[in-house]
Amino acid sequence: MFHLLLHGQCDITPEGEQSPHTLPEGDIFFIARGVEHVIQSIDVDHAENLPAKEYALTNGLRADATGILCGTFECDENVRNPLLDALPSSVVVKTDVHSDPNWMKHLIALLVAESGHESVGSNILVEQLVDTFFIHIFRSYLMLG
Repeated sequence: MFHLLLHGQCDITPEGEQSPHTLPEGDIFFIARGVEHVIQSIDVDHAENLPAKEYALTNGLRADATGILCGTFECDENVRNPLLDALPSSVVVKTDVHSDPNWMKHLIALLVAESGHESVGSNILVEQLVDTFFIHIFRSYLMLG
């Protein structure tokens, strides 16, 4: 699973961690093995607690709201995956540090556009873009050392 901050900022706290990860616009939070986590608005006055199942894509976004694009990666659970095994349970990718900002902006724009409507082939394209995200996350983790 991943959470990509489209605009605004938020805190994400994985289960078992005391301190949240503060994510600004453009950062990615990746969860490799289903770790429970809490997402909170930095602006507590406007924070809303909603069960994860109640979130839905809408065409209207509030200018003062934090925008998050969430997605999942699916792997065959019966097959060992050395890439996932190499990652910790959660990874924060600071896109301003580990990527070409123009490349990432284009990838994000295309992912948002394709996930927002159901054109012919959109689901296939979104799957391929998410695979590209995973490669970016893994590469960024390796660069962190």
